[in-house]
Amino acid sequence: MTTEIERAQLATWIDGEGYIGILRNHDKRYNKTYFNPRVAVYNTDPRAMDWLQARWGGVITSLRKGDTKSKEVFMWLLPAADIPATLTHILPYLVLKREQAQGLLDFYAGITERAVSPAEWERRSDLQLLLLSLNRRGPICATA
Repeated sequence: MTTEIERAQLATWIDGEGYIGILRNHDKRYNKTYFNPRVAVYNTDPRAMDWLQARWGGVITSLRKGDTKSKEVFMWLLPAADIPATLTHILPYLVLKREQAQGLLDFYAGITERAVSPAEWERRSDLQLLLLSLNRRGPICATA
């Protein structure tokens, strides 16, 4: 069980070095498109990744692509099954990525069964596009 301080620390990591979003992947073998929710933190210090993994589980991956001139970047990925509970616990502490977290929680709220109706597909697609726009690079637009 994590403490309130650890929850606030995770929120800080995600706000500063993290990503909350939904990836859309297409499997050509079965001609199916899937939505993959993702909560990740990126950092060059493996100790940070080890700290996250020890408290929240997940996997750590190196994103080095053969370039030995740049510093190695690590990605910590929260298991998809743990995303709803974890985001619910850290939501009060999120500052910069609160909207993304709420959007991802809304995504999970609509998942009730394996078969997806056209209306549910459209809802998931709209949430994926919303998170994509919230995560875009560029100038920050002030919100009310």
